[in-house]
Amino acid sequence: GSQWTTINTSNIYYSTGGVSIGSSSNLGYSLYVGNANNLSGTIGAYGNIYAFLSDERLKQRIGPIDNALDKVCTIDGFRYIHNDIARSHGYIDNEEYVGVSAQQVQKVLPEVVKPAPFDADNHTGQNYLTVQYERIVPLLIESIKELRKEVIELQKEVYILKNKS
Repeated sequence: GSQWTTINTSNIYYSTGGVSIGSSSNLGYSLYVGNANNLSGTIGAYGNIYAFLSDERLKQRIGPIDNALDKVCTIDGFRYIHNDIARSHGYIDNEEYVGVSAQQVQKVLPEVVKPAPFDADNHTGQNYLTVQYERIVPLLIESIKELRKEVIELQKEVYILKNKS
């Protein structure tokens, strides 16, 4: 592996291709925040954080998102707290969250499901997963369009039924 260098003995490490805060093991990320005993490190910013790209000039469309509404309807949103397994991996807060199941999302939109950051190298042997929530938005947009189309068709039918003489 890479040789880490401590900066000012303050748990900040750097190596070729990465910076780690709180741990000298960054699991392959360019920036890693956390440690093996407590992965509840929060990253805050006063300004916006931008990632990836959205400019259509940089994209080659390869197809639409088909059956978006059906796909959305297979995903449950729910409230949760971290269970004992999550706690054993450092998620020790008692906060309530809202989320989705990576396994459910993976069935309909596998490209937005990635290895969980604490298990990026699958050292647990369990292949724990996470969802890139912002990448679900296109599916939601297309499902809203499908719903709108259904509403318009139903409105036309209601109009015809109301105006039958």
